Amino acid sequence: MWVSMEPRTASLLDRQPIMDRRGELAGFRLSWRRPQGTQRTEQAGGGTDLQGLSDLLQDLGPDHVLAGRTAFLEIDSQTLNDLPDLRRLDPARTVVSLNRMHGVAAHMLSRLSALRTQGFGVAVPAPRHGEAPAPWMPWATHLRVDMKHVAPGSEPALAACLASGGLTLIAESVDSPELASRSHALGCHAFQGAHFGAVESMGQIRLGVCHDTVRRALVQATTGAPLSAIEHTFRTDIGLCWRLLRFIASANFGRLMPLDSLRHALMLVGMRRLTRWLRLLLNCVDDVSPAARRLGQSAALRGQLLELLGAEYFAGPDRDNLFLVGGLSMLPALLMQPMSEAVSTLALPDGVADALVARQGRFGALLNLADALEAGQDERVEALCSELSLSVGALARARRHTGEPVEAHRAWERTQGVSA
Repeated sequence: MWVSMEPRTASLLDRQPIMDRRGELAGFRLSWRRPQGTQRTEQAGGGTDLQGLSDLLQDLGPDHVLAGRTAFLEIDSQTLNDLPDLRRLDPARTVVSLNRMHGVAAHMLSRLSALRTQGFGVAVPAPRHGEAPAPWMPWATHLRVDMKHVAPGSEPALAACLASGGLTLIAESVDSPELASRSHALGCHAFQGAHFGAVESMGQIRLGVCHDTVRRALVQATTGAPLSAIEHTFRTDIGLCWRLLRFIASANFGRLMPLDSLRHALMLVGMRRLTRWLRLLLNCVDDVSPAARRLGQSAALRGQLLELLGAEYFAGPDRDNLFLVGGLSMLPALLMQPMSEAVSTLALPDGVADALVARQGRFGALLNLADALEAGQDERVEALCSELSLSVGALARARRHTGEPVEAHRAWERTQGVSA
């Protein structure tokens, strides 16, 4: 039976820079979509766009996408009918940017009020010349001025109307030097359009396979190498692990029994079928892109970090699964999908999906600790270690693995009475 070698086309995150009056980066306009031709393209409107966008941004990490700037989440106004939980986003750096709203209902206004109460910014279309103030104006923090619809000569009157509210004015559709000059004269505080920066799609990383790794695994499988050696080869390439789990889920035998570990997955496939599958990968799938290769290496290192953190609490298949939790935790960045989508086509051992999607279960807290260690969040590390009753020795091994500066790490070990 033919099994597709490439993942289905992923969700795309479109990003466009927003500049301030000094020409410095103020933030990014973010919009979420599915590529044309996918079955769910036409279903991505309504409540799905904000939910998908917020999930994707949370999974990828706002710092990775935004570089510390403000996110302007571009959504359809009808999304307010089913407002998702945005508490994991930083309200101080998040503005919900709405399209023009028709027939505004009371429940929509109440949702705008809730967003403002939580500390989020709200960007709404500015009233055009001669229009009465819109009902959503009391909750707006930013006004979007579409420069394509500002008639020449109307700038002074519009500027007086907008300045009275004391809001941040964003000039949109600034696609030429002429419109840039006019938007400056209008008194806008920020600018978005092709003149300042084009839209870029952040879903273009291709998760191929590392041909060298596949060749090594193929040689091992055909020459009777021990299963432990083949497993070690797979563990050097999280993309190859991901494809194996996906292959098992797509085949009938993968549904007969739950997986215990990566080794169990290899045993379930068997050497004969594994050999055929590896040959198919080698001949039908492109080599991994440089960007995906670097992400894959980071994912494998995170998997090793989780094994070190859980060494004192887990053994056998459970400890092996810590590697999968850590490695697969970078799937959103590799596939440009929310985590729930990224793991939906995988055959995963018990507890792994709970940790990846919800940071719950036996492995969820350890994954949070790995995040804190990698980010250098010392206070959060201490709190999580206390929660997990993690020994100083286990934490010392993990700190060495994260590659902290030698002197800083040794100073920490001296304070904890740990021998280097």
